[in-house]
Amino acid sequence: MPFNYSKYKILLAIIFVGLLIIGLSILYWWQNSNALQPQPDQQAVIENRATNALKAVTDVANEVSGITSGAVFTFEIADIDGHFANFGLVRYVDEVKTDPVVEEHAVNFREIGQGSAGNAEVDSVTNQVVSMHRRIVDFGGELSTTEIEQRVRQFLERVYPDFKTIEPSLTVAVNMKGTRLNNGNYFFRWDDLNYKNTLPAGIHTDVDPFVQIGITANGFIFSYDNTIALYRSQNP
Repeated sequence: MPFNYSKYKILLAIIFVGLLIIGLSILYWWQNSNALQPQPDQQAVIENRATNALKAVTDVANEVSGITSGAVFTFEIADIDGHFANFGLVRYVDEVKTDPVVEEHAVNFREIGQGSAGNAEVDSVTNQVVSMHRRIVDFGGELSTTEIEQRVRQFLERVYPDFKTIEPSLTVAVNMKGTRLNNGNYFFRWDDLNYKNTLPAGIHTDVDPFVQIGITANGFIFSYDNTIALYRSQNP
């Protein structure tokens, strides 16, 4: 039987096309997976912007707290592409929780020498500070409850100007507006309970969006959380 060169050529062509498709698929996967990781130049930009955003918030906190000199920025980056502690948009299918529906791009900070007690989060997409928790500094005399709330509002007006506009739509958390704890610290918290009603069917929040401030009886702002701006910047 004579050798069929036509069939041989067709077979080689099929093998070649198959190998080409596999090669292109591997190249596409490698480029996309690599693109998801911050590149050196891009990483430096992200670190710089996030650090400047956090420093701006701590500077305002210091100023409102009455610290006008000698303040030192005590945070360092722990993870350039981490997660947020109080954020999550997830989909439920037949009452079963599935994977998150949006990606998180948090720059996580830690306070030097404070272990896990001091930490902060910045959204690398918007450079919005999502949280800031730092060591308490004890100084000065105690302030009245009215003075404490004035400082809280002054701080919020500076770091989150939209708060004044959206406050009427927020709900004061139970026992979380000027509540003084046994350790002498106050907390003010507002929840956005309406946000979940704006989400597509089947999508839920892990935690309702909220703004919370922690302040000592002496007027030192030691914590700030704001997931409202973070949630509202998403498009699930």
